[in-house]
Amino acid sequence: MVTKKNTVLFASLQALFYFFSVTNALLAQESISKGTYPVHIFESNIAGDAIVMHLVLTDTVADANCYYTNKKESFILNGSFKNGKLEMAVYSDELPKEAISAQFKGQTLSGKWLKPGVKDWIPCEFVERKPVKDMGQAVFIGQRYTHGFQKKRKKTNCIAFYSQNIICPTFPENAALTQRVQKEWADINGLKQGLPIEAALKCNADSFITEYKDLLKESDFFFGYDAQIQNYLYYNDRQLLCMGLFIYTYTGGAHPNSSSGAVVWDLATQNIIQLADWVEPSKKNALDELLNAKFKKLRPDEVEYLLTPLQANENFHITPSQICFTYVPYEILPYASGYTEISITWEELAPFMKEDAAFHRLLKP
Repeated sequence: MVTKKNTVLFASLQALFYFFSVTNALLAQESISKGTYPVHIFESNIAGDAIVMHLVLTDTVADANCYYTNKKESFILNGSFKNGKLEMAVYSDELPKEAISAQFKGQTLSGKWLKPGVKDWIPCEFVERKPVKDMGQAVFIGQRYTHGFQKKRKKTNCIAFYSQNIICPTFPENAALTQRVQKEWADINGLKQGLPIEAALKCNADSFITEYKDLLKESDFFFGYDAQIQNYLYYNDRQLLCMGLFIYTYTGGAHPNSSSGAVVWDLATQNIIQLADWVEPSKKNALDELLNAKFKKLRPDEVEYLLTPLQANENFHITPSQICFTYVPYEILPYASGYTEISITWEELAPFMKEDAAFHRLLKP
C-alpha cells in the first residue's frame, strides 16, 4: 500500500490543534505541562473487523496507533482527552477517515466509531489487553513537555512554542535491556545523556525558546518559532520492538520542515535491526525493483517527478502485517509531494529475507 501525506496540510492541522490547546497558556507568557503516561493496549471488533489500539493519554491529548488485524491496515489517531472523554480522528482530504468518540472507564473504552464509507457512527467497546510476558513485550512510560513564549510588538505578537513527547520502553525483569534501549532511544530523540528524562526534555525546550528570545533581541524578526516532536509505538511483540519519531519545525523561511524515522530492536539480541540484518544481499536489487513497481502502479502521475529511483532504505517501521518504507520530502520527490510511504506485506517480503532473520518470528501464528 502506498500513501501520501500532504506535508503542508498535516503541518497546518497540527499547528491549529496545538494553537487551540496552548493559547491560554501562551498568553500567560510561560507554560509547562508534564507527567508520566502509560501506553494502553486495547482490542475491539468494529463491524466485523478486529482492531488493536496502542493508546497514550496525557492530561489533555490522546495519540493512538491502530491496526486492523484481518485487513492488515494500520493508521494513527490524534485528538483530545478531557474528563474521561476521548475524541480522536485521522484525516484524509480534510475529512475524518477514521474517528472515535468514547468514554475511558478503567479498562474499557465505550462509545462510537466512524469508518470510511459508512454514513453512521458504529457503537464500539474496547477492552484493555494485558501484556503477554513470554512474547517479549515492553511496557512503557511516557512524558510530554511543552514550553511557550509570547512577546508583544507594535504590529504583531511573536510566539514560540516547543512540544516534545517521548515514550520510554521499560523491561521490568531486565534492567540491562531497559538501560540500553532507553539510552539508544534518548540519543535518537536528541536528549542529553546523564539527565533524567524530564530534565532532558526541559533542557531541549529551554534551549529552543532561548534561541528565539535572543533572535528577537538582535533583529526585527516577526515570525513565530514552532517545534513539535512526537514518538509513536508501531510494534511490541515476539521480542521485536518498533518505535517511530516525527519532527516538525518552523524557524523562518518559505515553509516548515519535518522529518520522520523509526527503529526496530531485536530484544533477543538487544540490537537495533538494520536492513542488511534481514535482507539477502543478492536480493536487495530485486527488493528495490518491487518498491519501484509499487510506486509506479499506485502513483503513476508522479513518476516523472522522481528525483531518484526508490531504494529500500533504513527508514522503515514494522506492523503486525507489513513493513513500511518512508521517504521524506526531497528524498525522492519535491517538497510539494510530501511524504511517501510504501508498504510490503510480510508474505511479499519473505522471498528476500535471510533464513536466520528475526523477521521469521512475524510469520508464526
